Amino acid sequence: MLDNTYGPNPRSSSADLRPLANSLENVFRSLAEAKRQRAEEKDAQARFLIELYRQRQQQAEEQARIAAEEHRQAQLERWAREWDELKQKALGGDGQSAAHVARFVRYGSPRLPKGTPVGEKEALPWLRLAAEKGVASAQHTFGLMALEGVGQPKDAAVAFAWESKAAGQGDAEAAAQMAYLLATGTGCAQDFKQAREWARRSAEAGHPAGEVTYGLMLLRGDGGPSDGPGAVPWLRKAHRQGNAQAALELGILHREGRAGVEANPGLARSLLEEAARSKDPTISESARSELARLPAKPGGVSLDGLRIVPKPATSRLDKLRIP
Repeated sequence: MLDNTYGPNPRSSSADLRPLANSLENVFRSLAEAKRQRAEEKDAQARFLIELYRQRQQQAEEQARIAAEEHRQAQLERWAREWDELKQKALGGDGQSAAHVARFVRYGSPRLPKGTPVGEKEALPWLRLAAEKGVASAQHTFGLMALEGVGQPKDAAVAFAWESKAAGQGDAEAAAQMAYLLATGTGCAQDFKQAREWARRSAEAGHPAGEVTYGLMLLRGDGGPSDGPGAVPWLRKAHRQGNAQAALELGILHREGRAGVEANPGLARSLLEEAARSKDPTISESARSELARLPAKPGGVSLDGLRIVPKPATSRLDKLRIP
């Protein structure tokens, strides 16, 4: 028989450690469960915060929508009041108010009350009212509409009468239109001398149509002495303002080398190509015809392939239209 007095029995040591092992296992399980519970709590808290944020965002969007709708309604009500006030002033004889009403009705505007009829015909009475009250821009516009038959039958004589009133008040665009009407005898007796005077007034006021018309009349000697060198600065002023007719005329002058302008085929081509890109079909066609008179570019494609038939050089003054 063995004596255990001096040490533990080896066979009993593993059994003695089981309670400790079980205790540690329970501790780890408790820790793991606590960790899982904390994770779930954090996840629940995150879901709560996300839902809270979503709800608050929806509330903010709804409040913004309501505020925008209230603002829109207030704006519409204010516009309706302003529109009524504007019409009342126009009907009371205020020409500028009538001109504003005509512009809104002619082109449309979000400021107009829903259902307000818009268009050229609807604007015509208001425009006439403004014209009769002496508003130069309305007189000019009414004259253009009478000339083109917009919203009313064509009547060149009526157009001339209104353009004359507007030009007499210093409207530069109307003065340019007067030059066109007098030079072509549209709605009046042809009078180049008067046409030249109106063209000069429009040009000196800085209107590009007046500048190009006056330049052409100086160049041709219509209504007064011919002055080629004096015409060129006016054509150049109009060209600097983007006038395609001026580009066409300067291109021809540089091609021919006249009126004190040095012959320059390269510059002529550049100017004529610019004019050919015009949205005005008359100017574009004339420019293409003039381009056909230039020699082909060295190494370039012959213009013959474009099937452009050169036309005889003619005056373009009778084709001028003031927009």
